[in-house]
Amino acid sequence: MTGSEVPVRTRLFEGLKYPLVIEPDAPQAATPAALQDYIRANVDTLEALLLEKGALLFRGFGVASAGEFSAVVDSFPIEQMTYLGGNTPRHKVQGGIYTSTEINHRYKIKLHNELSFQENYPRNVFFFCETPAAAGGETILADVRDVYRAIPPEIVRTFEEKKVKYVRVFQQKRALTELLKKLVPTYFHLTWEQLFFTKDKARVEAACRELHIDFEWRRNGDLALTNVLPAVIPHPVTGEPLWFNHVPSLHFNRRTLGRPVYRTRKFLYRDERKLPTQVFYGDGSPIGMAELHPIYDALDRNTVKFPWERGDVLALDNRIIAHGRNPFTAPRKVLVSLAQPRSGARTAAAPA
Repeated sequence: MTGSEVPVRTRLFEGLKYPLVIEPDAPQAATPAALQDYIRANVDTLEALLLEKGALLFRGFGVASAGEFSAVVDSFPIEQMTYLGGNTPRHKVQGGIYTSTEINHRYKIKLHNELSFQENYPRNVFFFCETPAAAGGETILADVRDVYRAIPPEIVRTFEEKKVKYVRVFQQKRALTELLKKLVPTYFHLTWEQLFFTKDKARVEAACRELHIDFEWRRNGDLALTNVLPAVIPHPVTGEPLWFNHVPSLHFNRRTLGRPVYRTRKFLYRDERKLPTQVFYGDGSPIGMAELHPIYDALDRNTVKFPWERGDVLALDNRIIAHGRNPFTAPRKVLVSLAQPRSGARTAAAPA
């Protein structure tokens, strides 16, 4: 059975615009190897579908391990990336495969486009469900083309003109704070060693220069990172405007963090310069809740969710689809891979 002969069927979840579900249509196609063959033989079609829908869900192909997931990802003309410069706790499983964000299962992870707070964001994000949650734990999605259109134009114009300034602080590893993280579920703050996967400050500084991020070593050993980026970008293939930033997931307010985490940070960070994340307009002026509430509302109105099944592989165009996570009842294990096009790989044309 060649890749072009792998029988599949496609469908949408009832009432949802995406993801497009691709399933085997015969028992002999329900294997990871058949899925790999299908992807390699239908790359142009799948790339076009990703441009249209933004999200493809491969279900029923029996993917069962990190190694099989990695092989499926590598069937696309992409290169898996290291998770350099990220903002949340996770662990490397193998190669370019990582655990998904390891924030306490009780809390919702807000919608975001992966690494949109730095220049080297991935083109694609892939997820693999090894173990579905006992309850909840859906990966939520939103098409940022729709979000852009749903935000009041005057707010969009302000962000387009001013851009966004990201300020992130990563702690020096200290025994007291590490103990607090174990004792207080609402306290999570990455160390710079976790962020850059090294204890070598020279390597950290080299990475910051490569990422075009300004850095400052503070007297207590913490690392502060600052950069300014657009809040809206054009899709490089279709030219469509995309609401592409981390403003609603990194801004320090109750609606971003939820009441328990917000109260914890208000108590622990009397000096707000030590907060893990803050966002401002590009000129350093504050972003008010009057501007933020319509953005959250636009995201909420355009959020979709689907239940994970064991073996699911989800492929996203990271520029088009923002993702997040609902709270869940353990256990749950979802792995992730970030990817860029391989050197010399063709880019899919915009749909006619």
